[in-house]
Amino acid sequence: MKKIILAAIAALVFFNASAQGDKAGWREKIMAEKVAFISTELELTPEEAQVFWPVYNKAEAERNNLFKASRAAYKNLKEAIEQGAPEERIKALTKGFMEIQKKGPAIDSKYFEEYSKILSPEKMAKLILSEEKFRRTQIHKLGGNK
Repeated sequence: MKKIILAAIAALVFFNASAQGDKAGWREKIMAEKVAFISTELELTPEEAQVFWPVYNKAEAERNNLFKASRAAYKNLKEAIEQGAPEERIKALTKGFMEIQKKGPAIDSKYFEEYSKILSPEKMAKLILSEEKFRRTQIHKLGGNK
């Protein structure tokens, strides 16, 4: 039963990626792998999965938006320095960048509360560990398992 659910989730993500074209396809492929990986690691029941994944996807969307904002702030700060912007501008951009950086832990705390309504403490711990394990697996893939 669990394998059927995992396959269905992965297929939905994959078909969604195919519909969006090649440009977004690699992100969707990795997300499908992540969904399958986390589902396996957490051993989610069908009921838990039905409630968990919408919350998780919302958290991921917030993290992605924050990452985009962080990249934009970094780019603006870098350009300001390269162009010799006034000290006040650089100070404001630096402050803005640091404010964005503070938001990551706030998102994690917010969703920790949400997850605690859905998952047992053990599964919440497994979520933290599985996300890190998945991240490390992806890094090793990119590095060619050196």
